[in-house]
Amino acid sequence: MDKSTQVINFMAIKKNKKNLQKKRLNKILKVSKIPGGVIEEVPSIEVRQLVSKARQENRVQLAEHLLLQLIDQQPRDSKPYLALLNLYSEYQYINEAAELVEKALLSFPRSTAVIEAAYSFYRSIHKAHKILPVLEKSIDKVDDKAPLYRIRAFLYAADGHKEEAVTFFKKALALNKADMHSYMGIVRHDNKNCPQSLIETLLKQLSNNDKLSLHEQATGYFVLAWYYEGRDQGLYWNNLHKANSLVATDYCGPKSYQNNHSLFNQDFPEPAAVERGQDGSFIFIIAPPRSGTTLLEQILAAHPATHGVGESMSVNYAASQTAIQFNLGMKLSDWCSEKMPDLIQSFRQYLLNFPLIKEGNEHVIIDKSIENYLYVGLILKAFPSAKIIRLKRHPLDTLLSCYHQFFASGYDHLFNLDSLGKYYVDFQRQMDYWEDAFPGKIHTVKYENLVSQQEQEIAKLLEYCQLPWDDACLQHHLSVSNVITASSIQVKAPVHTNAIAKWEQHKEQLQSVAAIINSQYPIAEYE
Repeated sequence: MDKSTQVINFMAIKKNKKNLQKKRLNKILKVSKIPGGVIEEVPSIEVRQLVSKARQENRVQLAEHLLLQLIDQQPRDSKPYLALLNLYSEYQYINEAAELVEKALLSFPRSTAVIEAAYSFYRSIHKAHKILPVLEKSIDKVDDKAPLYRIRAFLYAADGHKEEAVTFFKKALALNKADMHSYMGIVRHDNKNCPQSLIETLLKQLSNNDKLSLHEQATGYFVLAWYYEGRDQGLYWNNLHKANSLVATDYCGPKSYQNNHSLFNQDFPEPAAVERGQDGSFIFIIAPPRSGTTLLEQILAAHPATHGVGESMSVNYAASQTAIQFNLGMKLSDWCSEKMPDLIQSFRQYLLNFPLIKEGNEHVIIDKSIENYLYVGLILKAFPSAKIIRLKRHPLDTLLSCYHQFFASGYDHLFNLDSLGKYYVDFQRQMDYWEDAFPGKIHTVKYENLVSQQEQEIAKLLEYCQLPWDDACLQHHLSVSNVITASSIQVKAPVHTNAIAKWEQHKEQLQSVAAIINSQYPIAEYE
């Protein structure tokens, strides 16, 4: 076959593939009763509106195909790529996201926005260093270098190289004085040596807040709060209140457990074995944010038989995919008992096939995703031998630490003290219910004991998890990896008791939230 014939055949295959994609999309549009006919005849702005509508209605497949078609229509526009990556990331379609990231980086090697999005994705799956070759190739070619310097700084920080990290944060600020995340990086990693001149520059940037988004303003005020902590308590709280108020929302109560308890009070046939392994291959650490879950995960993940996946969101993914498969709502309260054996089996298979879980091979998987407290019943029905560790920390230390941190989007209720109090009470109520429903299945450990009686507590934990003793668990900080939470700095140091009873320094500011907790869980009874 000569070269011209090969080219003709290739073009025919490509055209046929494109026609098949168009037919498939038009079928989806017809079934979905969306006007417009062939998508190529609809202006891109209307397509984006259709995507937005599909996402609001939780119609992931439709949104995906619309965005794929938009990418096909506008191959030189990176925005559809970024929108699709956001969709994949939100619904934890990791394999699809990884493939899309590679394609976007090849198509837009000089796009700072694409490189930032790729870094965020790689970071979320604990592979942040995959962006290093991209940075090395692109740093001299892009116009907006500040974000790339900042990314390099975060990578240095993740490796424990604080001086190099601070150097690159400063490089980023030299190019863009409004780069709030670089201020954050300097103060988090070198607060003691942070010059007053840097803070004065930050204050000037915040005074021009019409040029900053609310998120950027909140970042700046959190930086100021962290700077003044230990220097001026009045300024610390003043800036902390400002930061939180910019992003806070009211707490509306738990999203998924309403009326689902009866589903898990029934006996169902034990799930059939599937490809991956044994029921006892999971450890779920469950606690409110800032309770010490990262520390506990790193201690257990230092054991050679385990593999930590952090806040993988694998349980959320498996539950949502099960709901989609059976045309159910996203809340567990929408599930029906008649279908529970099939639902449990489906949930089990989706969880075992989740990419981050599969990477653990035959290791015991440790997951500490925040929202797992809503799914304990489902987890134990699907994996009867799974280990559930309920971690407790003094409520006021927990909530003070939450209020002090700038969490990722999706947790806006953690930026209001009263909302934090209500959230804490609901969290503990839910866990109390699971302990009553599954007696002997949940092991409780207190953070204060974990850091003050480390060897004894670790021995109890390993016994509960049916793991042999290993000295590596006492020196977890020497092998820390894959930490992307707000605790990334603390867990790289040996275990200490510095964070115990920190709330006592701030009693006055915590009075309202203390009253909310005391109404259900008397703080004086916390031992």
